[in-house]
Amino acid sequence: MHAPSIPRLALAVLALACAACDDGASIDPPDAAPSDAVPDTAPEATPVTAEPPSGSMAGYFPVTLDLQPSGIDPATVERAWIGGVEAYDLQPDGPTLILTVQGAPTPGPARVELQIGETRHDLGPIFDYDPPLDPRLTRIAAIGASLGQGVQRGVPSVHGTLMSPPAQVARHMGGHMPLPMPVPDLLQQITIDDVGPPPACETPDVAEFIVDQASRALPRLVDPETRVLSAAQARVTAELLPFNISTGNSRVADVLRGPTSDLPARILSHLVYEPEGDPLGPVMRSQLDVLDEIQPDIVLSADLYGNDLINGIVNSDDIDPDANSPLEQLHLDLAATIDRLAMLDAEIFIGDLPRPSVLARAAFRLARAEARGERAEAEARIARIDADVEATNAELWRLAEQHPNVHVVALADRLDALSDGRALAGVHFDVRRFGGLVGLDGLHFTDTGYALVAEAMVDTIAATLDIDIPPLDLDAVAAADPENPDALRAQGIEPLDCLR
Repeated sequence: MHAPSIPRLALAVLALACAACDDGASIDPPDAAPSDAVPDTAPEATPVTAEPPSGSMAGYFPVTLDLQPSGIDPATVERAWIGGVEAYDLQPDGPTLILTVQGAPTPGPARVELQIGETRHDLGPIFDYDPPLDPRLTRIAAIGASLGQGVQRGVPSVHGTLMSPPAQVARHMGGHMPLPMPVPDLLQQITIDDVGPPPACETPDVAEFIVDQASRALPRLVDPETRVLSAAQARVTAELLPFNISTGNSRVADVLRGPTSDLPARILSHLVYEPEGDPLGPVMRSQLDVLDEIQPDIVLSADLYGNDLINGIVNSDDIDPDANSPLEQLHLDLAATIDRLAMLDAEIFIGDLPRPSVLARAAFRLARAEARGERAEAEARIARIDADVEATNAELWRLAEQHPNVHVVALADRLDALSDGRALAGVHFDVRRFGGLVGLDGLHFTDTGYALVAEAMVDTIAATLDIDIPPLDLDAVAAADPENPDALRAQGIEPLDCLR
């Protein structure tokens, strides 16, 4: 969804620092090793073993290489690839090298290659990637905005990137979806220590918080060789083209044509999928153009038009329907986007939008309006926004019916079903402040909230494609969620003591 409105200079600083979430350069295709590496003339004679010896094409799990038979010193390894896709977080541990893999575009044997200086050591196909649950789930891509990106607690993060709904879906189904993985701890998230005492339990102004974090992060974005500010410094593998190209601040027009006037969306798009050229300059491609390059089997979108229709609640000081995208133009852009998506040789799954009036931010705006004696006017403005959302949802369903490969994920119905909350792992979750589904920034979802979106997507994919896909383990996600209500209580916050 949309970042809060802040001054233009601050937005530029924010967007540059937000390289922590999104620099997805496409210098080399994800299934090709870099051309500047010099391979050995033959694989190592003594076999090296990998533990585990196989794993999901979705990637993002550790693999340990026992390099002792090869005589290679793990501490000297500079880069590594498995199945042509670069691994990251290389950690030497005695005779072994622990690394994190990012999956592969095809199943089967995967060659392991290690770069030391100018030499690439080819260790042979000592690892295997397992196929997805169904061949139609092999390459999974995602478009949209910050919910699809997995933003949490005000900023992008390693954890949020992995817990985004598209990433959870890809891991669950075993399909390949490389992610724009940020450098760890580039931006500090909002924490429990930032929450004020009850009953207000105030949290930091998200705009001010992000600007502060951006200013702290800027020195780390300077390329040590060129001394130029570079988004590549914010990514663990800047040369990997991500398949989750969801970009914060994006509206439908940005997804369709590429961002133009919106500075943060423009810079973030450079960081996500078009790092070449001036990061403040025009973006030459849209998210849809990048999909044409990826050629996915499945396309997901959790928040295609969220920024178009909730800006008047999320970013305005008051509730302002006029801050949203004009409905007529939005529907034209939505129709053009659906037509473009339908041309792909892929199955498209797009979430509709829950009514903004059920969001915690709407309740907060209403409370402020009531304190000013303006509740009736505020309710009327929210009702107008809700009506625009319902009209756009109806338009999405109508457009989807015209294309056999375009399907709607009924997220609005799912959220309506949560009006009384849901018990998971013995804990009650709801959409109110500190209720476990919306995070500490009051805008983006927790792990569990994102998992519920992923569940809706998986259910729709299974029913639409007639694939037997096991259910997500929501209880496991909820139990480990650092923002579930019991976890917050353990950290010193009693949700029921706070204004909700």
